[in-house]
Amino acid sequence: MLTIIGTGHVFKIGEAVSFLTRQCWPDAVCVELDDLRYHAITGDKEALREDLIAKGIDPDASKEERMKNASPVYRQSAKYQERVSKDNRSSAGADM
Repeated sequence: MLTIIGTGHVFKIGEAVSFLTRQCWPDAVCVELDDLRYHAITGDKEALREDLIAKGIDPDASKEERMKNASPVYRQSAKYQERVSKDNRSSAGADM
């Protein structure tokens, strides 16, 4: 049997995902993350810094400075995610 649980990183559903995982006791759990998100979640600051530099992003820049250089589509998506997070009293990564 294959069980797929879809999440969104701005939704506060970590407890529900944990509950479902404990109920199913799967042989494996797979999580799709890009390098940046993985290193941010695991707290590997040096690897995160290297990832940012590799993508041409100044790791010492503030969030506001980084957003100024982001594409319009990315900025719009980020604004939407911030709104959804606020509406759900959540923060990015709450699905974990």
